[in-house]
Amino acid sequence: MNLAEKAKVVRVDPELRKAMDQILDATDQDVPKLPEPLFIKHLLPVLTDLSGKANLSVWLDIAGSYQRPIDVIGPTGAVLFRVPALIGTIPTNTQRDPHYGFWEVMRNYQNHNNVLPQMGRQFLDEALPRLVHRGQVNIEEAYQWNAILKRYNLPQLPLDLPARSDAATSSAVGDSEMFTGEFDEL
Repeated sequence: MNLAEKAKVVRVDPELRKAMDQILDATDQDVPKLPEPLFIKHLLPVLTDLSGKANLSVWLDIAGSYQRPIDVIGPTGAVLFRVPALIGTIPTNTQRDPHYGFWEVMRNYQNHNNVLPQMGRQFLDEALPRLVHRGQVNIEEAYQWNAILKRYNLPQLPLDLPARSDAATSSAVGDSEMFTGEFDEL
């Protein structure tokens, strides 16, 4: 459920709802657009580079921020699909147990370390990851990525969820101008 849908579920003053809708519309219209041939030539290779050495500055050149999505447009100017932002909103890690925080972990680490340094290190290796919740994958964005990868016959992200219907995938990546494997000359 996106922000607009959440706002409609909660009872909100009509004036406030109108203002929120205007802000959401303005934000939605403020998405950079990139023609598909340029996406294929410049951005797709960077996004599918698994070496860990990809230069993501091309994303910044187009979007201006890693937190902004990019709309890929076809020859008619219609949006074919939206490439999700590389970084979502600021991730928040929440502490699992409010009564057992960082300082308690460090105090216990010190006690273990005083007995045997290896015990202290092992304790930290086990305790720190359990201290906070790890961020969740945005499933809707994962489906969007898979639709984009499928469009270009690239390996998709492994998701442990039921596959979405073709209608949902079609809306994420327009079928009207499906990539055929041939490139137009610029």
